[in-house]
Amino acid sequence: MANIKVNENILGTIREEANDKLVADFLIELMYEEVEHPGHWHWKNTYRSKIREYTKMREKHEN
Repeated sequence: MANIKVNENILGTIREEANDKLVADFLIELMYEEVEHPGHWHWKNTYRSKIREYTKMREKHEN
């Protein structure tokens, strides 16, 4: 992991303002992906995978 830290105030604000825990978790996970892969990386596949994963979780949550 890179020596970059995510600001706890930002994480707290996302959790407070999201109005949806699943959305907050999704956004926070994407932030950590960005931190772990600074610079140029193949974000498209990672993001698509995360979107599929959270879409499935949303569907399970709604049923």
